[in-house]
Amino acid sequence: MATIPVEPSCPIRFISFRLAAKGSAEARPLFLDGEGQICADPHWLPREQALLLAHNQQLIWGSAAQVIVL
Repeated sequence: MATIPVEPSCPIRFISFRLAAKGSAEARPLFLDGEGQICADPHWLPREQALLLAHNQQLIWGSAAQVIVL
């Protein structure tokens, strides 16, 4: 019997954003709001919107940032 991948049950997510740290400074986790603006507090978004926004931001920032949907 084949197994079917299970989608996460939570339909909303938030996007964590970390700028690459230079030197010994630690990267501070930041978040993206629904318009792609960097902010200090998490904003809950629909899963599909969060994935699309994270993908677009990762393309813009490249290796200078790590964009993750949590």
